[in-house]
Amino acid sequence: MRKRHGWAAALLGAAAIGMLAAGNCRAQAGGEAKLPFMLENRPLLGSLLRNLGKWAELRKELGLTQDQKQKIAEILKSRKPEIAQAVRKLRAERKKVLAAVRSDAPSEAAIRAAVANMTGPLADAAVLRSQIRREVTALLTPKQRGQVDKFLMDVQSSSDEAFAEFEGK
Repeated sequence: MRKRHGWAAALLGAAAIGMLAAGNCRAQAGGEAKLPFMLENRPLLGSLLRNLGKWAELRKELGLTQDQKQKIAEILKSRKPEIAQAVRKLRAERKKVLAAVRSDAPSEAAIRAAVANMTGPLADAAVLRSQIRREVTALLTPKQRGQVDKFLMDVQSSSDEAFAEFEGK
């Protein structure tokens, strides 16, 4: 029997919520997109959920061949130990940050030290992500790379707009 992973279930649940939110954000009369009522005053959460839904759309739109899918899966499988190690380190440091923040007597110095200790694992994870991205994008056609680049720019723009809305409230 396969071992169940709580984080994977949570990610899939979040993706499902994102797709529902994205589906509910269809243009209304007059061309204006409308969020579900529970997200109207939460621009950052709404943006996150919309972007999760967009990932599912991107997968369909890319039209990956079976060969591309297999090679991407092989890359991810071969990098799985590195990914797990990077995530493990980040989670451990994040727990230390949260412990410092949630302390009965929180210390600014302790919080800052815990966050500073997180930068190494964060940098390692960013480098790993860059390496994997380079391997995967090498498998894509120029059209697919363009689609991915446009998607990433749209996600960044959506996040920027949500943050600007958040700041304005």
